[in-house]
Amino acid sequence: QCSETEVYIYNRWGQLYFKDDVSYFRWDGNDDKGVEAPEGVYFFILKTKKLNTGQQEEVHGTITLIR
Repeated sequence: QCSETEVYIYNRWGQLYFKDDVSYFRWDGNDDKGVEAPEGVYFFILKTKKLNTGQQEEVHGTITLIR
């Protein structure tokens, strides 16, 4: 289990497009204001902190958005 989870999604130019800090993450392809993201490849970083140990973990990769 995780006590803290943060998700960051960046566009192809390295600009932060979306950020969320909830324990259950689901991206609908929109930015924080509800504007649809264009099709393309996005880079994500997922940071978690384990509840019982306090150990932090980071996972990153790409998401391809197809409309």
